[in-house]
Amino acid sequence: HSTVFRWLKRFDENGMAACTPGKSTGRPPKIDSDMQTVLRSAVAENPRDLGYEFTRWTTSLLAEHLRLTHHLSVHSATVGEVLRNMGCRYGCPKLDLKIVRILPKGSGQAATQPRLKKTVASRGRFAFLYLDEAEFHLNPGLSRCWSLPGERIIVPSAGQNRRVPVFGALDALTGEASVLITQRKRGAEFLEFLPWLVDDLYGDRDEIWLFLDNCSIHHTQAVEAYFTQHSQRMHVIWNACYTPNLNLIERFWGHLKRSAIHNYFFQTVENLETAILDAVRALNKKPSHQ
Repeated sequence: HSTVFRWLKRFDENGMAACTPGKSTGRPPKIDSDMQTVLRSAVAENPRDLGYEFTRWTTSLLAEHLRLTHHLSVHSATVGEVLRNMGCRYGCPKLDLKIVRILPKGSGQAATQPRLKKTVASRGRFAFLYLDEAEFHLNPGLSRCWSLPGERIIVPSAGQNRRVPVFGALDALTGEASVLITQRKRGAEFLEFLPWLVDDLYGDRDEIWLFLDNCSIHHTQAVEAYFTQHSQRMHVIWNACYTPNLNLIERFWGHLKRSAIHNYFFQTVENLETAILDAVRALNKKPSHQ
C-alpha cells in the first residue's frame, strides 16, 4: 500500500515522467575510502610489527584487524574483493641476502632449558594424539601474502641459518596442539617429550592412543622399552610408509610455518622460539584460524 501511494504522489506532482524507475543506490559499502586507507596502511606493514602473532596478511587476518581497530565487522571475501579493486597483489615476497643484520652476541644457540607450552584439554577417559616433530629455521621461508600495488615485499636474511627442533602433539578431539622445544631432534629428546605429554598433560586419561610415523628416533631401544612399559595405558598406531598426509599434525606444522614464521627475520633463536610458542597459543585459542 505504501508503495502505491508513493507512486500516486509522484504522478500527481510531476506526471508520468516521474514514474520512471531509477537505479537503486543500494546499501553503502562498509569499506569506504577511509577504511581503504586503513587497509593500505596495514598491508604496508608486517602483521607481527603491529602486535599480531602472525607474519603474513590474509583476508581473514585483515578482517580481524578491521574488527579490532575500528570495530568494523566485514567478511574476509569482501576484504579480498576490495584489495583486488585497490590493485593489491597476492604473491610471494623476495628474499634478499644482501640485507644482513648483525646478530647479538650469544645468539644462534638453542635454549638451555626446554620451552614448554601446555594446553588445557577437555577431560575424558580417552585421548587420541597425532605426534610428530618439525624443524623451524632462522633463515625465513617465503609464503604468498598481500602487498601494495607496484611494490614487492623484501624479506631480509642474515644468510647464517640456525634451526629449532620442536616436538608436538595434536589432540584429535579438541584440535589443540602441545609443543616442546628442545636442543636437538633425537630419540633422547623424544623420550623426554613422551613423559611430559603422557604424564603431565594427559595424566588423568585412562587410555591414550598415539599416532606415529616410522621415523628412526621413534624406534630406538629406549623408546620401545618405554612403550612396552606403558602398554597397558598407552597404545601406538604406526602410520603407513610414505603417507605423511594421514598424520594431521603435518598440516598443523605447515599452517604454523606459513602463517607465523615465514616472511619474517627473527634475528635470534630466542625470538624464533618465542614466536613459535605465541603462535601455537593463538591457534589454540582460535582453532578456526587453522
